Amino acid sequence: MSGREMTDSGVMQRHGGDLYGHPGLLDFSANINPLGMPESVREAAVQGVMQAEHYPDAQMRALTEAYAAYLGVPDYWILFGNGASELIRILPAAMRSYGSEEERLENVIVTPPFFQEYADAAEGAGCRLVKAPRWEVLGGAVPHARSLLFIGNPANPDGSRIRRETVLRLAAHCPALKICVDESFLPFCEDAQAGSVVPYLFDYPNLFVIRSFTKIFAMPGLRLGALLSASAGITQKARSMLQPWPVSLPAQMAGEAALAEKDFVRRTVQYVKEERAFLVRGLEAVPFVDKILPSPANFILFHVQEAAPHALYAQMIGKGILIRDCASFAAAAGSGETGWYRIAVRTHRENEQLLAAMV
Repeated sequence: MSGREMTDSGVMQRHGGDLYGHPGLLDFSANINPLGMPESVREAAVQGVMQAEHYPDAQMRALTEAYAAYLGVPDYWILFGNGASELIRILPAAMRSYGSEEERLENVIVTPPFFQEYADAAEGAGCRLVKAPRWEVLGGAVPHARSLLFIGNPANPDGSRIRRETVLRLAAHCPALKICVDESFLPFCEDAQAGSVVPYLFDYPNLFVIRSFTKIFAMPGLRLGALLSASAGITQKARSMLQPWPVSLPAQMAGEAALAEKDFVRRTVQYVKEERAFLVRGLEAVPFVDKILPSPANFILFHVQEAAPHALYAQMIGKGILIRDCASFAAAAGSGETGWYRIAVRTHRENEQLLAAMV
């Protein structure tokens, strides 16, 4: 399977969080803030619904102004969309149709294991997908001209990190290579501010950043993401490819409220750190778990010894818990290895339930 899971109905499942196909299950498959949506964000979304007889602001003035102040960047660097996934798909399509024929994007480069949306974005834009080990990419052993590198920081599903200085060095040494750093999970990390490349976008016009409100503010049903870049031409091209009202009024108002929740983010980082350590200790005590990958984010990738592929996934569903079967990520990396699973960090009580179900 190419980055998708087969559901019981035979439909390929692209992401975690499919509670509609598995009603009533405890969801460890989607990496959402375990503290839930801040009350101020919920109230703002409700106010947005109350005002929804009007069109949303197509230019998203209030939200853009708030986010520019939050990040300390010019407002024209910011492009909002209907979740980070929409912007991931828009970016290579915009590069594919921007500039002269000799400048237009041809290759999308990924480092396995990778978020399947990067590959889907390449296919949608008509680009060639290039898979290369991370050490080759960071060493510059990939096509530079007419190429876009997608790299998660932290990466999904393995939680691996890349130092900011490494990204900046690559951007400086390979100016013809466009680099998009997906920082959707970075706010969960203790060194989030020191790890982000956002402050360096002006110095490196070949750098692009994807940010998500979905994960850290627990608002996946509202859909809000941002693309940041100092490359005005490509940003404007991407903007022209979005629908006229890409972000609903409830999502805009919720996003603006979320940006005031700085203490909430700090509490989240500490809570996730403690509960992630609790889960790791618990997994280490499970006899059939033989690998646990270190992660600074709100999820953990681990490997189990099992007699049949996908066995743990099915067993956990039978116990009322939905986890992420990551065999598809291994397949995308060119490995036939099964037994890889990813779990989100949830509340302490829920984490206890998960570990109890695994023994």
